[in-house]
Amino acid sequence: MAETGRHEGQDSAKVDENTLCQVVSKTADKINELVHNAKEKIAASGDDFMTTASKYLSPIIGLYASTLAKLNVTSLEEFLNLMKSYHKHEDVRDVYEELIAAEDSWDEILKKYDHALEKRECRTELTVGSPAPLDVQLTDLKTSRTLTLNDLIGKQNLLLVFLRHSA
Repeated sequence: MAETGRHEGQDSAKVDENTLCQVVSKTADKINELVHNAKEKIAASGDDFMTTASKYLSPIIGLYASTLAKLNVTSLEEFLNLMKSYHKHEDVRDVYEELIAAEDSWDEILKKYDHALEKRECRTELTVGSPAPLDVQLTDLKTSRTLTLNDLIGKQNLLLVFLRHSA
């Protein structure tokens, strides 16, 4: 069978080792920058961070989307398979370890944020079929405006995406 230029576990165009290392290293650097900025914001403003946290925590979503696109993969599973296909190369292992270390730092920020939220908020457990809490506060990530679910219902088509990081 002819060589297709694809690695096992990757259905997209071939990504060479150098490109893989550059993209993953830049991603790790950007995560470290986001962590640094978030820590500075926490230190400088305390509670203010809690009201604007999405502004500092959400860029990682776009960062990972961009990283996957640059590597011609569409899922975390494909990304991990790509990393595994180059695992015998020391430089790939090194940048992967950089990424894991950056993610660990990110997870620490999220754990602190979650802990602070748990202290601040009284949570009501929802069950299937129960009415939605229309007074729950949401943040529009594009405008940083705070809204309630009630503000959004019935005014336009609505698609809510709830993201929860599992550290």
